[in-house]
Amino acid sequence: CVLILKQSCMTRGRFTKEWQMTSESKRIDIALSSDLRFYPGLLVTACSIAQHADRNYELCFHVLDGGIGEANRCDLQNRIARLHSKAVLDWQLIDAGVLAKLPEWRGCGKMTWARLLLPNLFPSVGWMLYVDVDFLCLGDVAQLWKMSAPQYALMSALDRWPLTMPSESFWFKKNGRVYEADKYFCAGSK
Repeated sequence: CVLILKQSCMTRGRFTKEWQMTSESKRIDIALSSDLRFYPGLLVTACSIAQHADRNYELCFHVLDGGIGEANRCDLQNRIARLHSKAVLDWQLIDAGVLAKLPEWRGCGKMTWARLLLPNLFPSVGWMLYVDVDFLCLGDVAQLWKMSAPQYALMSALDRWPLTMPSESFWFKKNGRVYEADKYFCAGSK
């Protein structure tokens, strides 16, 4: 799942301030969420993004850390520094208690819910890519970044994986919702 999000400050459910990315921006903000169990995926995802990214862009990886551990943080920091000289890591430690009452779905882990904290954690960041840690980047993330459009709050690829469509359709029906395959994207949590 790769989401392009336009962050907004929210107060009592109302948008109070909107931030816009300009086409001149040479910084790409990327959020990833992981705990120790999904660290190998975080490592591959972040390193593949750094490896293929345009060197004219600064990459700011905002890592929502659900218990990765100091040694792994240092390891990732060192690997990213070797791959992209303009990449920085911003570690956001997530209190497990915040996510404790949320369900796990098919082994995804509770950290998948941490993406819902992004507007509160980064109210001054305009656009941000949220990337699941089961993602392998084989091209320049700047090409995706350039697709962000100020008229949308969220952008995502449609989920057209044929093996999951029957189960997704069933979930929608069971929960009294209409499944529209041409509008569905998988956010990684149910």
